[in-house]
Formats: sequence, C-alpha cells, structure tokens
Amino acid sequence: AAELAAFATAAFCAACRVLSLQGGDERAGGMQAACPQAVFTALGVQSEAFASPFNAISPSFCSASADVDAPFGSCGSFFALEPPAGAVL
Repeated sequence: AAELAAFATAAFCAACRVLSLQGGDERAGGMQAACPQAVFTALGVQSEAFASPFNAISPSFCSASADVDAPFGSCGSFFALEPPAGAVL
C-alpha cells in the first residue's frame, strides 16, 4: 500500500508539472516534436535528451523537471549530462 501511495504521489506531481509547463490547460497538447521510435532504433539511441515520464521511449532520459521526474528514471537536465558513449537523441 505504501508503494502504491508513493507512486500515486509521484505521478500526480509529474502530471501537475507537465500541465503547468504547458500553460495550465489540458487541451494545450504536447510540446515536443519527437522522432518516431523507428528513428531511435535505427540510430541505436540509448538515452533521450529531452523527454518526460509521459513520452520517454528509452529507459534513460533527461527532463526539464528532474525533481519530480526522477522516480520515473530521469537523469536530470540534458545540459548537465555527461554520457559515456552512444547516441543521445
């Protein structure tokens, strides 16, 4: 029960952050121009440069809201990322 409550709290915080970043209106839509998954696969992408828990394809991603996205795998800001190797899209 505690794990479910922690997940629900984290999901609520991430959803609220995304909603506030897009102007507070759920009809505002996405703010990304993402490549199709086939592009990620063809390039061998191992981490995404700009994503959120709601649109990430890779298990490793950077996000603008690392404080609330960290429970879902965010590595923090892309601008602070030092990837060891591989394609980051």
